[in-house]
Amino acid sequence: MVIECTSSKGANANTTADTARALTGIAHVHHLTTSQAEAGFNDFYGTRKVSSSWILVAWPRSVRGTVLSEYHGKDDEQVVDELIAAAVGALPLLPRPTTRAQSASQVPIQQVVANTSSPEVGELRRKNQELEQRVTEVQSDYDELYENLTTTEHLSAKIAEDRDRYLHSLTDFLSLRDDPSQWNNTAAVLSRAKGMCSNLDFHPEVETRLGRLQFSPATNQRILGNLVELNNLAARLRRGDIEPHLFNTYCTEKFNFAPSVSDNAINKFGSDYTIIWNDATVQLGPHIRCNEARIYFYLDVKQRRVVVGHVGGHLRDKANP
Repeated sequence: MVIECTSSKGANANTTADTARALTGIAHVHHLTTSQAEAGFNDFYGTRKVSSSWILVAWPRSVRGTVLSEYHGKDDEQVVDELIAAAVGALPLLPRPTTRAQSASQVPIQQVVANTSSPEVGELRRKNQELEQRVTEVQSDYDELYENLTTTEHLSAKIAEDRDRYLHSLTDFLSLRDDPSQWNNTAAVLSRAKGMCSNLDFHPEVETRLGRLQFSPATNQRILGNLVELNNLAARLRRGDIEPHLFNTYCTEKFNFAPSVSDNAINKFGSDYTIIWNDATVQLGPHIRCNEARIYFYLDVKQRRVVVGHVGGHLRDKANP
């Protein structure tokens, strides 16, 4: 008898229906699916015999009674191999034939069955086909349920993450509503945004680039609101909900957005648009217009990250030297 505690494992049990089929005629497979069942089993023996950390095998003995063995492992391979070996070793020896055995038929058993047209064989063949079809259907249902479970877990994690993020943002916005004077300081608004937007990577020099520059309260509100929305898109990018090559399209729908800057601006004022990211020189290009202010960022396609490199005035270009 093979016994496994699955109360804390769910669908990740080591022993499965495949284990039971492999041990048909050799051993029964049982799951203790609740903590109460586990506790009751251990109480019966007066010590901890079953646990989710191992598989228990009960070996019946005619003299000494039942012997319990523990198998520690990540799968059921050792248990199945040893039980099959024990079953084969327990088979009685066949008596030696007293006369010379007749030569075995050279006709394969499959051909014999196929050439047999008795009603019994036909019925067995039909039932076998039905069983094979049923096994295929059950396996298909199991695969679909497992896929649905994985999708549900992913969606649950996404909902919990969104809930926590929106709650945090709402708390910050309410505090700003209660104290409108906080909108007067652009540097303070940027600092608050860095604390709220955990899915954005703010370049270390973003505050230095802003310096003492101050914008109006309305522009500061636009800066914070757009950074929060950009943070939400960055979260979806990290999860794989948005592919990197479509990120600018989503930004165009959300913001007053420019996906790039001109080559002329890069050539003439390259230092304005250059930052160091992961020990490499990269160019800022995509930017969000926030009234007279701008938010420039770099999209790290390989790591699926959004790096905010500049929050402040319009960087120099042909129209704004």
